[in-house]
Amino acid sequence: MKIPNNTSFVIQGPYFPTMEESVDHLRRLFPGNEIIWAHTTERYHGSPGDIDCEIEIADPGPRNINIHRQCATTLAGIKEAKRPFVYKIRSDFKLHQDWRCSLNALRAMTYLPVNDHFKCFDNRLIVGNITTLKTRPIPSGFWHRCFNISDWFIFGHKADMRRLFESVDPNENYPDIAPEQILWTSATKHCTANQISLNHMNESSEYLCRKTEEFIISNLFVTRYIPFYSNKYQHLTGDEDQLMTENDWYEMYLEHKFKHV
Repeated sequence: MKIPNNTSFVIQGPYFPTMEESVDHLRRLFPGNEIIWAHTTERYHGSPGDIDCEIEIADPGPRNINIHRQCATTLAGIKEAKRPFVYKIRSDFKLHQDWRCSLNALRAMTYLPVNDHFKCFDNRLIVGNITTLKTRPIPSGFWHRCFNISDWFIFGHKADMRRLFESVDPNENYPDIAPEQILWTSATKHCTANQISLNHMNESSEYLCRKTEEFIISNLFVTRYIPFYSNKYQHLTGDEDQLMTENDWYEMYLEHKFKHV
C-alpha cells in the first residue's frame, strides 16, 4: 500500500548536492504529493530540485546538537504543509526505493487501542527503526538507551507532527542527551502521566525502561528498515542487534495489552 497523494514531504536541513536527485526520486516514487524544503538561512550553489515550496528561517543556533535547528525548520515546513499527512525526512538522505506504509503500520496507527494515560497524540506516528534503540540490555552487549527513538523518518497526521516538534522549548538548554531523546521526552509533556526527563543520555532504570516502552506502544509504531541512501550512514543496515524491530514493538504491545483495552 503506497503513501497516498495526501502527504506533504518536509525535507529538513541544509542544502546537499544530492538533493535534486533525492527530490526527483520522491516525485517518481510518490507522484502527486507535496514537497517542501525547510532550512536555516544559508548560501548554497545548486538546485534543490522540483520542490513545491522552499522555506528559509533564521538560524536558532547549534545548541544541543542542533535539536533547535531541526525542530524550528521542521515546524516551519509542517505549518506550510497543505496535505493532511506529513512525512519528515533529512535533507542528506535519499529514498532509493518505494517505502510502503505497511498494512501493519497503518493498522497500528488506526485500530490498535492506546493507553490513554500515556497518549500524547491523537494518532500514532510511524518511525523507522534506524536509531530507535532497544531500551534494555541485550546479550550481544551492544549499547541501549531510553527514549532514543528515531527522528530521521517520521510519518503521521499533520496535527500530531506539529505537536511533536512544538514540544521542544526553543529557549531551553537541555542536558547532555541525544537530540532524539530531547525530542521524544519533550513530547511526554502532552500526556496525563508525569513528563519524563533524563539527566544524561545513558541514564537507565527499570522505571525509565518501562516508561519508554509504554510511550512507544501508546504513541508510535516502529516499522521495518526504510530503504535510503546516505554517504555518512551507508554502513547501517537496519538489522543491527541494538535496533528495535516491528516484532519488538508487537512483543511490547502484547506485554502491556491489558492496559490498552
